[in-house]
Amino acid sequence: MTHQFTRGARNQCTIAFLTSLILLGLWAAAPLGADAVTLSERLAGRIVLQVQEKGKAWYINPASQERAYLGRPSDAFRIMRELGLGITTADLEKISASGDSDPGDAKLARRLAGKILLQVQAAGEAWYINPVDLKRYYLGRPSDAFSVMRNLGLGVSNTDIGKIPTAKKYTDPEQTGSEQTGSGTHDLSAYAGSYRCWSYNVSGGGGGNCRLFAPIVLNKDGAYTVSSEKGTFTVTGDTIVLSESKLRGPGKLISGTQIRFEYDYNNWHHTITYLKEGGTASPSTSGASEVPVQVILQYPAKDSALNGIVTVELVPEGQNVATASYKPTAIAVWDGDKRVTASFHKATNTPQIGKKYTVYTNTGSASTAVGTLDLTAVKEELTVTINVTTGESKQSAVDRQEGHEIVVEIDLEYPNRDSSLGSIQFVTLVPEGGDPQTAVYKPMALAVWDGDRIVVGSFHKATNQVKTKAKYDVYADWGPFGGYVKSGTLDLMTTVSGPITKKIQATLSGASSSSAQ
Repeated sequence: MTHQFTRGARNQCTIAFLTSLILLGLWAAAPLGADAVTLSERLAGRIVLQVQEKGKAWYINPASQERAYLGRPSDAFRIMRELGLGITTADLEKISASGDSDPGDAKLARRLAGKILLQVQAAGEAWYINPVDLKRYYLGRPSDAFSVMRNLGLGVSNTDIGKIPTAKKYTDPEQTGSEQTGSGTHDLSAYAGSYRCWSYNVSGGGGGNCRLFAPIVLNKDGAYTVSSEKGTFTVTGDTIVLSESKLRGPGKLISGTQIRFEYDYNNWHHTITYLKEGGTASPSTSGASEVPVQVILQYPAKDSALNGIVTVELVPEGQNVATASYKPTAIAVWDGDKRVTASFHKATNTPQIGKKYTVYTNTGSASTAVGTLDLTAVKEELTVTINVTTGESKQSAVDRQEGHEIVVEIDLEYPNRDSSLGSIQFVTLVPEGGDPQTAVYKPMALAVWDGDRIVVGSFHKATNQVKTKAKYDVYADWGPFGGYVKSGTLDLMTTVSGPITKKIQATLSGASSSSAQ
């Protein structure tokens, strides 16, 4: 379930909450003095509300004494998971729960005051130990975590909050580096380049091919354009904000090459990812000339797995694709048949003449050499066709069987209610026996947790329908920290028509400790 708060509603809630604090006598009676170190120590483990900034909430991590911006419910939930400390059920139950008159083990509560605890014997259920009353508060779903953290907040001024350093990973994208001590703002020139739409997903159902959408062009001076949209951009931590992008909101920078936006529009949740077109600038100072090049990869047969190729990369002959510092990169566009085209024509990814390159395709998880490009005697723009010979992919075998696409819903049913199920990002289908890390063809659907025991993945759009006359391994994708966990199989060998629903009895036993948290 997606939780949205309009600015007006958020402000009203904040004002009401602050008013209640005043009436209850819980408001700080005097300014928080002391220097940065002392103030960080005094507020370690507390949640504070920046009253001059519409009540923005921060958590002061007692381990680092840095502040983490809570932002939206999803931000609060993520921080809770990443900063949590494991605890056994026996030890946790020694600490009195909120609303319980039993004082519990006060000594243990004081030792853990201000910390977020993950109940390791209960699939990582999370609790917050409030330093004020030494009670534990349950942090269930993202909305629960957000509500608890805000309702236990202490009001502080901009002056006081500015004395506490900000964790680089948990900054407020709306504030500048001068407003956030230790905010980790970056040199904007490092992000300059053209970013082409790679994929988008609408409420788990896919969204079609977006690689011909207008690119996001970031300039070294902090300006940007998206077609007719023009403005400035800022980067704080791993968050990028486009000043005139009212719909998309802040984006997340991933590995220095991707920008991902998640937002809600017309009651649908949208996820759209842009990939940087250009490679790293050449370290050479020889002033070598550049030339636009279009590379056409001609495959022997139609293969829908070709749509899984994300980029085409040019690596100077003899260098390693994984470590090359100069590697022009262009978005791959499949024609729906046998060809993949990549155009190297932007200032950030134009190859240099006088060089030989090894041509690689990249699926996002692996690079494969497919040919060579010789520019040693080239002086002007050219188009090169490379005939690719490669082994048959698993998807080729599926195509050859002349199966047809159908609508499928996968229901992963777990034995017990578990809040960690909300951390599953995708339900992924991989042709039987394939490796989910390297498979080119793997239909993916956004995982939707029902708040209880079931995670649903709906494969119904053109980009993620699945074919009959094939068998698939079904994986729960827990993201970068949890990885893929095999949950069952989907047999469509004898299926004639859809839609169909497949219920799979799943467990958490295969998930990594990170994912279970």
